[in-house]
Amino acid sequence: MFKLGAIMYFLLALAGCSEGDRSIVTRTTVNGVDQIYSKVHVRAGTATFECLDSITGSCHYAVFACALGQCENTPVRKLAVAAGTEQDIRDLPGQFQVCDSVDDKPLTAACMRPQKAS
Repeated sequence: MFKLGAIMYFLLALAGCSEGDRSIVTRTTVNGVDQIYSKVHVRAGTATFECLDSITGSCHYAVFACALGQCENTPVRKLAVAAGTEQDIRDLPGQFQVCDSVDDKPLTAACMRPQKAS
């Protein structure tokens, strides 16, 4: 039975099927001091938002729905998680991106674009 299960998972992997697990890690440090250290893990329709450290005591998240490589500019969900804790969220869009911050200032999808080196 074990071999049959392993073969099925192998065939699904060859076909490009997976559960869509992914992790997003953000760590911003200024002069050696963490400003924010955050992890978001997405698995089987549930996203776990984990605030490992924040200079303000909480991590603020904005979730943006995306389709065909484009994300909406207004978040579909906003939440704050206290440093040292985590929160599970279900019912998020099938495709989404996350922005995080140390405060509750308004975030737009522009936070996902890499800053150009000057």
